[in-house]
Amino acid sequence: MLGLPTYYEAADSLILAKLRMIKVTIETARAETDREDIKAILRNTPIDLKSLQEKSKAESTANILADLLS
Repeated sequence: MLGLPTYYEAADSLILAKLRMIKVTIETARAETDREDIKAILRNTPIDLKSLQEKSKAESTANILADLLS
């Protein structure tokens, strides 16, 4: 962007990072922002849901992901 190197995180990695943040966040407003970010990513980006669910299970965030997918 503007001639500067730009780095971005893959969508599934970003979702997993946000799930981990939701898991440890005390501030409900921040957790809600992360939840909305995840929902937007899931709506607008093709994601391998099975792989994402397996990875979230390994990180003990599967219940949060399941809640967001319902």
